[in-house]
Amino acid sequence: MTSDSSSTDLEEGIEHAYLPSGASSASSGQGSKAAANDAAADASPRAAADPPATCGSRLRCLLFVGFVVVGLVVGLSLILTGRANPVAYFVPVDPPGKSEANRWDATAGLTLMVENACTDEWAPYFEASVKAWNQTDALDLRTSRVAVDPECSPRNGRFKVCNSDYGETPWHGINIILVDKIKGTIVHSISQLNDRFMEDDFDRTYIMCHENGHGFGLPHTDEDHFNRDRGDCMDYTIRPRNNQVPGDFNLDLLVKLYGTRAQPLLVDPKTLPKDGEGQSQQQPDGTNTPRNTLPLRPPVQQEDVLEDKKNKDKDKDRRHLSPDEEDIEITDADIIAMDKEAVRDCQEELCVVEVNDQYRILVNQFLRASL
Repeated sequence: MTSDSSSTDLEEGIEHAYLPSGASSASSGQGSKAAANDAAADASPRAAADPPATCGSRLRCLLFVGFVVVGLVVGLSLILTGRANPVAYFVPVDPPGKSEANRWDATAGLTLMVENACTDEWAPYFEASVKAWNQTDALDLRTSRVAVDPECSPRNGRFKVCNSDYGETPWHGINIILVDKIKGTIVHSISQLNDRFMEDDFDRTYIMCHENGHGFGLPHTDEDHFNRDRGDCMDYTIRPRNNQVPGDFNLDLLVKLYGTRAQPLLVDPKTLPKDGEGQSQQQPDGTNTPRNTLPLRPPVQQEDVLEDKKNKDKDKDRRHLSPDEEDIEITDADIIAMDKEAVRDCQEELCVVEVNDQYRILVNQFLRASL
């Protein structure tokens, strides 16, 4: 029995060995094809019942794409402007006019002594700012290096610039001016620059230019940090590198405020219309006359004005509350104390403190941006 089974196995092995290779593949292929046909038969009803995955409908696809686009726009707006509303970036701002500015006593161009009471690292920014503002014929800025003065004590008839680490103040820079309400002109001006928030050259250049502009009487051009930059340093911004210089608007506004030596003002600038008409115009006969305004006084030489003010300051180092109350006096120390109190209490871009019937303190702050 063992020999018969062995011979049978041997015969089958020999038979298999001599079969053509195609025969073996064919039989194997037939088996695979049959299995594939069976699988296809089983799968065909399921394939017909379940179509390929899609968005479901064209409307849903469009809505999805729309939400993605809106999300991208809002995200870019937050990154670039700090606001979720991108339209605010393009909203134009009505710039200020002469009626919103303050002015020194000058009608033939302003000659002003600017005192540098800053530490040495601020020297290049101070000098660059004075040069930039001196581009207009309305200004003739003289500079004086004085002792470093973080407290920034004012001097009548002068504009002083100071710096220090003033701590976590709400402002990067601040300007304080004392206005004589009877004359309608600036008595003194100081600017303080907070080192705490100065990160690079762009910050220092911008804040120096900005606070110096206030020192000459200019208001903020725009108080929105997040809209499109105007390219002038009186414009609020979160991108200081874009607003490094005074800009043509502010240089032109200074001409409307102070006139120039060649074309002095013959009228009170605060009474002029907003378009700036009122600067003297040369007529065909060679005379200079203002347009649409009444003369206020003849032009005077700025040197005479400064000399007169200097003599008055020598004779009188204290101020009276009003002409009718000369027995009540207010000293320079009182004014300095009031300046500091005004800064502590001020929470807005511009704060006004009425000292008495004669004097007013104005505080302009470049506030930190907040969303």
